[in-house]
Amino acid sequence: MLSSLPADSYTAQRPGIDPRHPAGDMEATRPHILAATDGSLFADAALRMAAALADRDGGLVEVETVMETPPRTLGAREVGADIARAASERGCELITLGLSEHDAFDRALGRETALQVARYAHVPVLAVDAGATTLPKRVMVAAELGGASLHTARAALHLLGREGTIHLVHVEPRIPVPFAGSRVHDVPAPNEMHPPFDVLLRDLVAPRTVRIECTRLFGDPVSEMLRFAGEEGIELIAAGTRRRAPLLKTVLGGIATKLFRRARCSVLLVPST
Repeated sequence: MLSSLPADSYTAQRPGIDPRHPAGDMEATRPHILAATDGSLFADAALRMAAALADRDGGLVEVETVMETPPRTLGAREVGADIARAASERGCELITLGLSEHDAFDRALGRETALQVARYAHVPVLAVDAGATTLPKRVMVAAELGGASLHTARAALHLLGREGTIHLVHVEPRIPVPFAGSRVHDVPAPNEMHPPFDVLLRDLVAPRTVRIECTRLFGDPVSEMLRFAGEEGIELIAAGTRRRAPLLKTVLGGIATKLFRRARCSVLLVPST
């Protein structure tokens, strides 16, 4: 008999502190954004988000139109590589594209294409939910509690801007205990008993108007994070990716990929430095 308890959580809260720059510890630069579009309604959300970010921070938006011309049919990998290459050649610091609920065969851009962009890009990729009309105010960061998580959190904080709430969420796997008898056990993995949120909080500088909350959950990482996102009204999920040398493309972990495919809100994929 295998038994386990529902996931539990605790939350530590810390108000933001005064930064030297309006968006926290990110440099106060004017963002250079590449907005990819295929002319669909889903892509319009990416254009709106890019314009809102540029308007807020005094940045520049360049539009990359992706269209399929018969008889040539581009695959997701080719389109993704082309968009990432365009962003690199133009010196863009962020790529935005629309996020549809399901891929359509007659669209040049879709979820799988967005994943391919993230695999080839050296900059964060923001896939914008079609229903998003304003910049996000409630953001969740999938925290692995390392340097990559700090980089991801900083990128998410930069999108959040001067006010809102950022949730740093870490999920520990549950270990079901066999032959537990009538008692129900739920034992966290030994090396994950006390996640060091203080290290992440120490190095993440945010404006006083940004609230930072740290939450530990137990269970399947993807399921628990998506459940948390739904219950908390999260508008943007940020997850980190990693680059494996000497390959040029980024390796998307299973958690980042599954979050991206199943999320019902905008998703930010941030490559490691």
